[in-house]
Amino acid sequence: MNRMEEFMTLQRELENEPAALQSTTLRCLERVGRARKRARFWKIPVSAVAAALACFVILANTSVAFARSVGGIPLLSDLAKAVTYEPGLKAAIDNEYVQPVGLSQTKDGVTLSIPYLIADKSQLVLFYSLHSADGRSLELRGAGLGGLTDEFGKKVEYTSYCEGPENGAEALQKIHYQFTNGSETPEKIHLELIAADRSAVVPDAPAAANFTMDVSIDHSLFQEPEKFGIQKEYSVSGQRLIVQSVEIAPTMTKITLDTPKTNTALLRNIAFSLSDEQGNMWSGRKNGITATFDPFGDNVRDVYLESNFFSHSKHLYLKLESVGWLPKSMRTVEVDVKNKTASPLSDSIRMTQLEQNGSRLNLTFEKPIDGKNLSQIFSSVYSDSAGNWDVKSFSDRSSENRMEEIVSVNHWKGGIIYLTRDWTPPAVPNEPVVITLK
Repeated sequence: MNRMEEFMTLQRELENEPAALQSTTLRCLERVGRARKRARFWKIPVSAVAAALACFVILANTSVAFARSVGGIPLLSDLAKAVTYEPGLKAAIDNEYVQPVGLSQTKDGVTLSIPYLIADKSQLVLFYSLHSADGRSLELRGAGLGGLTDEFGKKVEYTSYCEGPENGAEALQKIHYQFTNGSETPEKIHLELIAADRSAVVPDAPAAANFTMDVSIDHSLFQEPEKFGIQKEYSVSGQRLIVQSVEIAPTMTKITLDTPKTNTALLRNIAFSLSDEQGNMWSGRKNGITATFDPFGDNVRDVYLESNFFSHSKHLYLKLESVGWLPKSMRTVEVDVKNKTASPLSDSIRMTQLEQNGSRLNLTFEKPIDGKNLSQIFSSVYSDSAGNWDVKSFSDRSSENRMEEIVSVNHWKGGIIYLTRDWTPPAVPNEPVVITLK
């Protein structure tokens, strides 16, 4: 019997946790008490003690319910802290939808540990911690999967999001891998991770340590998502929006959309909420990837909400909360370097500074924010009047209600720069859209 078979056996035995565990523990203590009355400690076989300890270690490392029941295990406490603001992942942990990993590697005085993961067909969340022997505060600055391919040799497409140490230098943090364009979570991944000093000012400063390791994901533990086919077209603020489907998985809810080519505007941002018969509500995720675009990068195709997979709601309602349509005629913004003007720009965006420094041109733009929307105003593609293109860097800074974006371009010629606009302010739709899923 391999480790995974042992794990599955233990999971079946602990299906009635934690109530059954408590009564089992009490019965076990009663038996131990009776045994102590009958025999001295030195008469208990050493092999039996070793077996009991081994059983405890296996249970503590493979069953979240067992670890929670015995209490006092800091790792489980850290796991809960890591998902404080993500109710979907918290529900997954509460329902034991966690796979043990137990990997640890030390390089150049830095230890990387990956104790747990949560995964379904579309997303993988790795929980990790970094510890430096000299006490430095570290963060991951690279979380690649090493040119990952599936069992057929096809490249696996994904986007990733790596969190920094917000709950303490050595607290558990997360890496989100979201698999896109038909790719699914593989059964095995090859991680290429870069740990860097958080105090390093230069982005490309030397790494504190480089790690490579393989992580296996057990697909037999996956639970099937709940799927709803919609295929309905709506008129939203003068444009057409097609809601194709909704899929509720253990780690997230995915809403798949389509937009007709006849629309005069591009769908650049959109927000939904999900509610049930008891008034519970799930909205867009606060961490990780919130949306992905079509292959051309023009329109939002998939929107991701917090998962309510484990809520077992009898009735579910999907509501369109806000939408941001960018007129196609305003996608390209022309910057006149000589006259220091940029057009067309909406009332919500303005160019506040144009500074020329040799071959570099720094353009500063400002837009309002609502406290959580820090979306980039422009894409990383620009061209000049001669057809050349190059972007040196993007940077931004924000206050309580305004955000500045600085675009630095090199090797431009002529007096005109063309930028590609990505962001438009969201607005509440004129017509309410509420879809009954069940």
